[in-house]
Amino acid sequence: MKKRSAEILMEMISSSRPKFQLSELSKKYQVSIRMLRNDLAEMNSFLEDLDCPALIRSPNGSYCLAEEADVVKIYQSLKDMGLYHYKLSSYERQAIITEKLLCADSPVTISELTELLYVAKMTITADISALRDELQLYGLTLQTIPRKGLNLLYTESQARELLFHILTKQISDLNHLNTFDHMLLNELVLDVTIEQICNTLSLVEETCACCFTNGQFMQIVLYAYITTNRICQDKLLPPCSLDDFGKEAQARSMTISQCLFQALGIDNENEIINFAYWLLTNHFVYSESREDEADMYTVVANFISNIFRELGLNLSCDYQTYTFLYAHLTRAIERLHHGTAHMHQDFENDIRYKYASVFEAVQNHIYLFEQYFQCVFTRTELLYVVLHVCAAIERHTAHSTSINIYVVAPGSIAIGQMLVACLESQFSFHICGISEKGHVDETVLQDVDLIITTAGIHVKDLPVVIVNPILDLEDYAHILSVVNKIRSHQIHLNAKLPLSVTPLMSSEQILISKECGNWKEAIQAGGDLLILSGCVTPGYVDSMIRSVDVNGPYIVVAPHLALAHAAPEKGCLKPAISLVILPRGTIFHAPDFDPVKLVFCVAEQSADHYLDIFHCLSEMSRDRYLMVRLQNAASAGAAFELLTKWEEKRSGLCF
Repeated sequence: MKKRSAEILMEMISSSRPKFQLSELSKKYQVSIRMLRNDLAEMNSFLEDLDCPALIRSPNGSYCLAEEADVVKIYQSLKDMGLYHYKLSSYERQAIITEKLLCADSPVTISELTELLYVAKMTITADISALRDELQLYGLTLQTIPRKGLNLLYTESQARELLFHILTKQISDLNHLNTFDHMLLNELVLDVTIEQICNTLSLVEETCACCFTNGQFMQIVLYAYITTNRICQDKLLPPCSLDDFGKEAQARSMTISQCLFQALGIDNENEIINFAYWLLTNHFVYSESREDEADMYTVVANFISNIFRELGLNLSCDYQTYTFLYAHLTRAIERLHHGTAHMHQDFENDIRYKYASVFEAVQNHIYLFEQYFQCVFTRTELLYVVLHVCAAIERHTAHSTSINIYVVAPGSIAIGQMLVACLESQFSFHICGISEKGHVDETVLQDVDLIITTAGIHVKDLPVVIVNPILDLEDYAHILSVVNKIRSHQIHLNAKLPLSVTPLMSSEQILISKECGNWKEAIQAGGDLLILSGCVTPGYVDSMIRSVDVNGPYIVVAPHLALAHAAPEKGCLKPAISLVILPRGTIFHAPDFDPVKLVFCVAEQSADHYLDIFHCLSEMSRDRYLMVRLQNAASAGAAFELLTKWEEKRSGLCF
């Protein structure tokens, strides 16, 4: 059965709303309704093999399981589905192959893998070729031993890190594991189940008076699952030391680790210390307080950038949002850490109704604050963050200028009047005039933003949209597209253009490096460029590295892009930016955005300018064409030229 079919069936079992419309599924999986009907036939065949009735189609066209269907039996069959019945994608095959190699005590042959995955030898060979580069990122080497098979060279810490990456990349919800999630977990056979570890960690939270965010809870459970598996196979980590961390953090992390592993029946002291070390280095327990204003600005800016990106808005110049949200968070975090309730306001339903998409976007990204501040946002505190975003949107709407339209319908004033009526029924335009002539006197177009016409005419410096005499959906879509560009252009002209990065750079401050083996070396390389240019002291570079050590990989703000910085008082002598390009990529332990290939190191003395730089780089990261070319630049000069041309293009707007 295909992955999609298995996922839909699993969702029908576990969802609180078990009826599904084909139109909803088509939108979710980006496939046609015809393909989904094939999936339904596949699911019904699967149910028939289990002696269960076929799916029921209700009068409104939705599908669900029959009431008499044995849900437990279906769930267990999906959970235990073997690789023969489940069609794996290339990525899924590579994940299974990696787990197989890491768990094997001897070389694994191609034939063994073809039998395991039920695919051709050529398919396995292609998967292994693609897998080599991924393994290299984590420092592992895949050997081919003649007449024996494939052998993986690694340290135990590398193995655990890679297994953790595989599981966290695939599994998004421990309460709703899909078929492939179960396959990955089943490859790491244990006497202890995921459910047991979840229950144990919940008890640890109560016992140790700690509270993990949902994302942290899932990551700790998965790493504990991996650790327990490796211990059962006698694959142990060497002893490590907690001396680099504060005594309070050491004691807290050790208490959590001891409670967890003792409840799971593990008494290996070295592994308990190693797990405490992992909790500290991954910032589930913090070793010191964090008071760097620039760090908090980055977290706030990253949150807002993600929200507006999801909502399809460009409000990067709305500095009020940053100022207000920053000030609100300082008080909100104080309340959350000390259990002081904010006065509850009874308007949640109104907000959720009017701003449903905003509420959902904030829920999707609130983890950025929860992980940084080490607390779980209450419903009320989340609602107040939603209000700050809503206020930004309302400010944007209030300042949106009206569009002035001139209508041209050659030979027929009646058609012109009809066009105006249709336009006014669908848009809030200001109609400046109507003409039935084939040409337009340019003196009447001084305040006009757009001409809409039924015939081809040309007017210098004004966009023209040609439509049918009777507007159809395609006409409306074309008009809306051009109008959106005009509005963006007007906002662009009226707003302060964010600071460009190239005036703070030169080709001498760009390095293409294949030598950086980890994130610390990458930041150090970028910092050295700033030191050589006389813009920062060595202490500033140390502070950039320490900031990530303390706060985690929050500086990874977009796919493959990191923005390293420190507080100005740590040694910023003058504003500057350096760039380290890592063609092979480096792991920053940011699962969503690794591997990082572009590391910008920023020295800036103004908070407003720092936000400008953040948004310029954030906007840059959304240009995939630029990102690919920058990551593969042949020289520092070529990379600087790419950035310069992108900023020149950014300063204008083409219709």
